[in-house]
Amino acid sequence: MSLFFFSPQNQTNISRLGKWGGLAYILLFGGVCLLVFSPLTKILTKFLFENPQSADSLKFSNAILQIFITATTVLGVGFFICKNRPLHYLPLKKSIYPRDFFMILIFAFLSLPFVNFVADWNQSLHLPTLFSNLETWIRETESQLAATTELLLQGKTFNILIINLLAIALIPALCEEFFFRGLLQQWAVFALGNKIVGVLFTAFIFSAIHLQFLGFFPRFLLGIYLGYLTIKSGTLWSAVLAHFINNAIIVVAAFLYHNHIICIDYHTVGNFSNNITIIIASAFLSFLLLFWYHKRYKFPPKFPHRDF
Repeated sequence: MSLFFFSPQNQTNISRLGKWGGLAYILLFGGVCLLVFSPLTKILTKFLFENPQSADSLKFSNAILQIFITATTVLGVGFFICKNRPLHYLPLKKSIYPRDFFMILIFAFLSLPFVNFVADWNQSLHLPTLFSNLETWIRETESQLAATTELLLQGKTFNILIINLLAIALIPALCEEFFFRGLLQQWAVFALGNKIVGVLFTAFIFSAIHLQFLGFFPRFLLGIYLGYLTIKSGTLWSAVLAHFINNAIIVVAAFLYHNHIICIDYHTVGNFSNNITIIIASAFLSFLLLFWYHKRYKFPPKFPHRDF
């Protein structure tokens, strides 16, 4: 298959691949971009930083990699689909209503105890003895990723806080939502012919592609929530905001902890694993808030999905 997806001489529209073919095409395009830009980003980082493993270099490389992959995939597929309007298919025109903003903000904190409970449960799972070597590799990889995250969140100055909010919270929120909810979910709904199945499919891919299996289920739930927000609100900005807040909570908590403003370890913010009452209340009130939001406000007249 030619990689010149959107060259002028290529007049083949992606829809001619069929619904499932188009879905595979998008995933393949994203995978190729990942394989191409990963080594290029490492080369660029080594060129710009003396220590490629420093916190600054890791933030830079992660941010640049996400921007390159998202821009290439979203714009590339967009050019191929929409010709001269590569971003036309993204639901970006509608702004976030104040009610959506406050609902998203409240939900982020209200759901923390339940999400942390799911995360703890996920980490307690074990594979069958037959796959013990695989589980050992998974847990070692998770430990390495945790150490990297710890390194990225170090720093006590306000400048570092702003950099972390940009590199760890905002850029991932924008890039991941543009690809997963903006591009992949819309095509999944189109291919599968069902909004719920499309949201579940995208959430599964969203969680699996992070390759953090000990955090698969809480990230899967997050993907479902972000997919629902995109459909319900009619704008991708709702999912971007929710994703940003989710990331920013840990960034701000780490900053406050390192500056001794709060005494609670940022790893345990919102964690009430030993208090089942708070966990149940968190789950119930979170569901109640979403139920109220769902019933009080009707879906937008047109779901942000186009038949490409």
